[in-house]
Amino acid sequence: MIHRLEKLQTGTLDPFHFRVSESCKRARNLALSNHRDVENVHSSGVLSLDLDADGRYLLSGCSDGSIYIHDLFNFSGSPSFTADVEQIIEKNHKFAHKYSTECVQWYPQDSGLFVTGSMDKYLKVWDSNRMRPVESVKFEGRIFQVHMSTNAASKCLVAVAGTESIVRLVDLTTGSCAHELRGHESAVLTCRWSPREEFLLATGSCDGRIILWDARAANTALRVLDQNNGQVYYNNKFKLKSHDGGVNGLCFTENGQHLISLGWDAKAKLWNMTTGRRETVDFNAVPSEKRKCVQFDVAGCWRDELVYIPSDGKVLVCEVQTGKLVKTLRGHYNEVNACKYNALHQELYSGANDRSILIWTPDLAQEMAYKDHVNVQRANIGTSHARVEVTQDVWSSDEDD
Repeated sequence: MIHRLEKLQTGTLDPFHFRVSESCKRARNLALSNHRDVENVHSSGVLSLDLDADGRYLLSGCSDGSIYIHDLFNFSGSPSFTADVEQIIEKNHKFAHKYSTECVQWYPQDSGLFVTGSMDKYLKVWDSNRMRPVESVKFEGRIFQVHMSTNAASKCLVAVAGTESIVRLVDLTTGSCAHELRGHESAVLTCRWSPREEFLLATGSCDGRIILWDARAANTALRVLDQNNGQVYYNNKFKLKSHDGGVNGLCFTENGQHLISLGWDAKAKLWNMTTGRRETVDFNAVPSEKRKCVQFDVAGCWRDELVYIPSDGKVLVCEVQTGKLVKTLRGHYNEVNACKYNALHQELYSGANDRSILIWTPDLAQEMAYKDHVNVQRANIGTSHARVEVTQDVWSSDEDD
């Protein structure tokens, strides 16, 4: 590290490559933090996580319909820090969802607004300052996932995936359904907007297919991703499959050039968004009995990207381009449901059915610094309470003067 800093100062190392290489190194060295944690106040399993644009507020949705906001910033000055809860919508609150909060997401531009989707068939738009919904939209079916485009320049559309085979797009400015995407044959489990193309949407369904949509076009379905890359001919296009089972997880890489999918066939697959073909990457098996949406995330490290996949009670860290398993993060006592990566600090947050959120950090040197800090504090306390022995009489009197 010091050698590379010297190179950076002398101009022999490009600042961009230095930042990328160090970010990749930190993303690979994640471990459970010993000095930072999230206040354990959740009343049920954590199903969904999201981080605001500034990387300060962590939003979580739980299986009993409750919603929590934690402040991740440390203003105490102490290396040991607990992210306290700032706002709570408890399950008995009059505005709370009646059933599980399946998905939460901050408004991409600021932390004054966020959306939630629930099994009670409601999409709610919340004012985070007053913690009350400013808009509620009810659907015919239960909601598995909602997602807003992070790079929308014109309209901010919310894609809603649920038990219906129709994907609906909700316009936040009017609170009405702006478009319906028809093409799946059964319930849609997951949906994700591309971070690169404003109107490109990917959806995964119980029918085993991933469909790419263009929200601007009249015939919105662009293509169905084929796991055989066209090597098997089908008379009926509806026989095309992306997974041998339902698709319950989707995530784009940071540059939007690749899409990663998870399915009930316990496999993760990598798709090229330029060609629409499946890459020949063999990921390790991803065993999961979860039948609803699985939230996973990708660390944007240029050509050395990593994907963090919940798998039962652990988190698998794999290389995107090779599928190689880098490491396994263990710390939860029950099934992990959601992972959210913080690109600003190269940290990972995971939520599970054990009602806890864990922080995974690469700051091994900071861990050692904290231990030294604790040892110094203990030494100072021991010195202050040590008994002082009197060895010399220093008393003087002015009576003889």
